[in-house]
Amino acid sequence: RTLTYTPVANANGTATITVTATDDGQPQLTFSRTFTITVNPVNDPPTVTVTSPNGGEKWSGIQNATWSATDADNDSLIIDIQYSADSGANWAHIAFPPNTGLYGIDTHALPDGNSYLIRVIASDGIATPVQDDSNAVFTIDNTAPTVSSVNTTHADGSFKAGEVIDLTVVYSENVTVTVGGPPLITLNSGGLAVYESGSGANTLTFRYTVASTQNSSDLTYSATDSLDTNGGTIKDAAGNNVNNTLPNPATFSGAHAIVIDTKELGESSYDNALPW
Repeated sequence: RTLTYTPVANANGTATITVTATDDGQPQLTFSRTFTITVNPVNDPPTVTVTSPNGGEKWSGIQNATWSATDADNDSLIIDIQYSADSGANWAHIAFPPNTGLYGIDTHALPDGNSYLIRVIASDGIATPVQDDSNAVFTIDNTAPTVSSVNTTHADGSFKAGEVIDLTVVYSENVTVTVGGPPLITLNSGGLAVYESGSGANTLTFRYTVASTQNSSDLTYSATDSLDTNGGTIKDAAGNNVNNTLPNPATFSGAHAIVIDTKELGESSYDNALPW
């Protein structure tokens, strides 16, 4: 006869087994034997999974890499976080953090790029270390978008109160507007161009409705800092606040000839523009 003993998973130590055989004769005879089985401990390797970033994210500033690392034997784990900036061709060490499942990475220390991966290596000091990488590449972008140009498709000419003139502000990349006030552009006519649309694209539209008492011999914005977010934000996909410095106002007025004249007949439209 064959006796098979299968210990439960992860069990170790000794087990005492007694086997008794009894025949059916008269009188019955019995024979017993006791023996000990020793189960040696077997170390199980840890498991690790990167949970973020896992592909497609756009990071700026300080961002949290997250992971899950466990060990069936409850061994303490050594965690090694690494990054690749070239889709995994080369790897560099970042830190040996405690196994808390979260570590803040200052992306300012890394160059902008769109081929990043994170790797987390877990070791119990006994078994071969295990690792997991981001499922796909992510982007690091710490460069603020800038204003490329300010323009309008409105026709040149002289216009009265009530005229609607749209200005377009073109950025170096797509931006998202969070409306607070909303964003405004101060114009040299005394009026304001108010944010109208374009969030999610690289071109925002600001609408100026001419009001009475507003006048300009050559419409433009007042200064390079005339765009005010007004309690809102304009950011790129990585969360960088845009640099809203506008081109020299003369670039807009030089490209267009829009006159705002709301003065009544007989009044001088540009008294405030005269040097005397």
